[in-house]
Amino acid sequence: MKFTDASLQRALSSDDDSEVNNPKLHSLKVEKDRDFPFAAIDFTPIWKKNLDLFMDGTRENIMSDTTAWIQKGKDQNFWMTGDAGTGKTVIAAKVIEQNLTDNNLVAWHFCSHNNPTQNTANEIIKSTSAMLVSNLPGYKEALYEEDAAINDKIMREKDATKLFDLLFQQPLKKMDAPIDKTGSFVRKMIVFEAIDEIRDPNLSIFLDLIRDAQLPLWFGLFITSRRYDDILTALSSKVSYDFALRVSND
Repeated sequence: MKFTDASLQRALSSDDDSEVNNPKLHSLKVEKDRDFPFAAIDFTPIWKKNLDLFMDGTRENIMSDTTAWIQKGKDQNFWMTGDAGTGKTVIAAKVIEQNLTDNNLVAWHFCSHNNPTQNTANEIIKSTSAMLVSNLPGYKEALYEEDAAINDKIMREKDATKLFDLLFQQPLKKMDAPIDKTGSFVRKMIVFEAIDEIRDPNLSIFLDLIRDAQLPLWFGLFITSRRYDDILTALSSKVSYDFALRVSND
């Protein structure tokens, strides 16, 4: 898939303004915004646990392809697949670490069958949107623009599709494509780790959201899962298989 937006004619590029001592490198905790009704889930423990398992100098091909997708990839989404125990979560943790300070990563969610209440489609939307409020410049302004009653709407809304529209599609389409100091467009992305651990019916609902999502082309999803048929069917039109890595060993 190629960019068709007139404003996206340059290759995507990450911002190089990262700070080595940025406190983000030590925690994924996002402070709650006082104006926004939802809070972000703190995934620091699972992130740190898996990041500690990553061995420098390994997985170079995967990390290289991930970096290429973030910086210059013309496909909106990246799907990494692998069987249980092949290192998907470890790699996702490293991807998060590498992108915490470079203005690319704006939200993340680690799915786990041990935490089903955190893995409903609605809770995933609420938590990641709370991260966008803190991490994506311009998002909060776009969310509240011309709609002072948005908090009431999102707090009452129980339908995941409508909630996704209110918190993702509508505000993001109002935003200009972000650029770095060189004038190059910057990819913003969410990491959704282990979506195969979401239990039905929430998995079906979440897959429908991704399949039908109308998001700006500068906003991408980094998704990991096992290669299940229902996930393959839903994502087949949303990912480039050139970047869909099949992890086979550690």
